[in-house]
Order: sequence, then C-alpha cells, then structure tokens
Amino acid sequence: MLAWAYDKKSVINPTFDAFSVGKVIWAMIAGRPACSLWYFRKPENDLTRLFPNQLEMHWINRLLDRCVVEEENQMKILNGEEFLTAIDSANGAIKAQAIPPELVHSDRVLFPCRVCSIGEYMPAQISLGNDVNGSAGKASKCSQCGHVAFFYKP
Repeated sequence: MLAWAYDKKSVINPTFDAFSVGKVIWAMIAGRPACSLWYFRKPENDLTRLFPNQLEMHWINRLLDRCVVEEENQMKILNGEEFLTAIDSANGAIKAQAIPPELVHSDRVLFPCRVCSIGEYMPAQISLGNDVNGSAGKASKCSQCGHVAFFYKP
C-alpha cells in the first residue's frame, strides 16, 4: 500500500493507479511477485542488475522512476493518459536502440557490448545518415571485439 494511501482523509487519485501499474510492469519484467513498496532501485530489485546486458532495462527504470515513488507529490505520471504516453516514449527509445542519457559519458557509451559482453562501445567514424524521423544517430564500436552498433539519441 502506498504511504499516501494510509491517510484516511486522502482521496484515491489517478496517481494511485499509475503507481500500481508501474509495480505490475516491474513484476512482469522481473518475473517476481513484487518488490517492496517503491524500492525497485535497490540492488536486489534493480532491473538493470537483474538483466545486466539488456539496455532496455535502463528505459524501464526511467519509466518507473516517474511513477513508483514514496510520496504522491513526487509523481511525474499523473494519470492513465500520461502513463500511455510515457510507455510509448520508452518503447520508441527501445525500438530505436537509443542510449539512455545516464549511460553516455564524454561520447562513450557505458554499456557492455551486445556481442562479446566484455568491451564497451566507443565512438566510431561511421556515418549511416538519418533515420526515417530525420534524427542522426551515432555509430559506436566495441573496444574488445570490434562489433559496430548504431545508436540513436532519443
């Protein structure tokens, strides 16, 4: 139960639904019944640690950061419509293989190679043009095996 739901004077707002759906999404991906309260970022519950080679988990955590929170005033997703928009945005970033901002450091992607899982992606001098939406992507090359990946910025 949410901390703000314990207050008997409180009205259950759409934020309560957004919190609950966020928890269900976490449970579906983690394959576990649920994490305690809003503690999905604890090491034992963090999707990026449970699935360390899945770039997508960073986008899911970013989504959960916006709705699985301790206090109602911390909610960034306020209703179902905003939740659907946030899911569409995360899904678009995942489909485009966009790198979450927290993994980009001085043009270096802090994510293990999807092929060898040893090296990290470094900037590469490869230009593949623009995607269908007109946003240019950046090519990166694994420092260990040489695998080339093309990432779009969200």
